[in-house]
Order: sequence, then C-alpha cells, then structure tokens
Amino acid sequence: MNFEELLAGKPAPVQHAARQLRTLVTEELPTASEVVSAGKALYWIDQPSNVICLVEPRTRHCLFFLHYVTAADSEVFNIEGLEAGTRHISFSEPLDPDAEAELRRLVHVAALRAEAAGQPPEGRPAARDHDM
Repeated sequence: MNFEELLAGKPAPVQHAARQLRTLVTEELPTASEVVSAGKALYWIDQPSNVICLVEPRTRHCLFFLHYVTAADSEVFNIEGLEAGTRHISFSEPLDPDAEAELRRLVHVAALRAEAAGQPPEGRPAARDHDM
C-alpha cells in the first residue's frame, strides 16, 4: 500500500490535511523513511524502532501522532493520548499557516528528543537544552 491508497475513500478535507502533514514531515525530516501499513504512514529515522511521527487518515479526521512530545509542549494544540510516549493531534480541516508552523516546531522537538534519548536522527543538529 502507498500513501495515495491510504487516502482512498477519505473525505477531501481529511485527504488534504494528510497530504499537508506528509509534506511537512518529509521537509522537516528529510532522512526519514516512510512506511505505509495498517492504515497509517509511519516516519522513522535510522531504524524502524525510532519512529518520530505518523499520519493516520480516518473517516472524519486525520490523526497526527508524535513520539517524544507531551501535552505541555504546545499551547496551540490540544495534544491527546494515553499511550506512554505517543500523543496525537486531530485535524478535520486543512492546516492554516500558524498550525503548520507549530507542527514544524513540534516535529523538530520530537526529533531532538529522540536524539537525546539515544536515537540520533541522521542529518539533524545535536540536541541542545534550549531547543527542547
């Protein structure tokens, strides 16, 4: 399955948001690998166990999961989730420029924290305390 097949049958706003999220991730994590499986697109760096984020288009919304990020990391989004280490943000409409900017920042934070946890993302600068 590829990314476009993942979007098949989803409402246009969900497809648009999913494509925006995919573009954002591939621009912020240029060395990330994409694997589409089980209704999700996963983005990992260096090894499959180092997942930074994933996109999951659903019928009513698109979920954007971020590893290494907590609810306290954003005053813009309601970051939800009970799983340890994984939180998500729900989108039912295309992203506006402010939302996109905040998501880029959060992806960067997630990548830096992955590096600090011993999962160094290739092509990213070394984590610095003031970046986290």
